[in-house]
Amino acid sequence: MGGYYLYPHEIEEIFYTYPSVMDIPIVGLPDSVLGEISCAAILMKPGYDATVEDMKIFIAERVADYKVPDKILFMENLSPHHTLRKNSEAGFKRLNNQTKSCEFKMKRSIDG
Repeated sequence: MGGYYLYPHEIEEIFYTYPSVMDIPIVGLPDSVLGEISCAAILMKPGYDATVEDMKIFIAERVADYKVPDKILFMENLSPHHTLRKNSEAGFKRLNNQTKSCEFKMKRSIDG
């Protein structure tokens, strides 16, 4: 994304080793400069939490810099990505819409 090709499954598998991660699809989001950026949409296990910084440090210690997702968002709920991703344009749209919705909620809570 943004000039590099990432294998989302590779990055997802590493994130799954983090104790509080329940699900984490890596998706591409449109970007006006790069065309597309990578986004990790994280669903945490109940009773667990982490910060964006925690997740960035965790993944940065395990992969090349260009493989670290450009955005990390925490989701309240998430469609099962394994059923949405494989050769499913509709699935990608639904997952991207969930991510955009979460991004909007986060922006609203930050902006007030």
